Amino acid sequence: MTSNPHTTTAPAGIAIDFFVDNEPVMTELATLTVAEILRLSQNAPVEDYFLIEFKGQSNQQVRHEDLNEAIHVHPQQRFAAVFRGPTPVS
Repeated sequence: MTSNPHTTTAPAGIAIDFFVDNEPVMTELATLTVAEILRLSQNAPVEDYFLIEFKGQSNQQVRHEDLNEAIHVHPQQRFAAVFRGPTPVS
């Protein structure tokens, strides 16, 4: 993983569980970039994806397209990885 100057660590021994595409992802870092979240959720190559964050009870959708954007992650936070790469044609 590349060095992220915005990275902060959760309190010692605290793991943060969040979801990407309804799959659980765990980290001990309180701040991750969009690219780091995509890597942790095994969406590769990360350049072919962006994230949608679902906020609040109304499921407001927030797009995160900049791979270097720092996101403060919290428990039970929900994201969807959206493919933006070329679609193969057979």
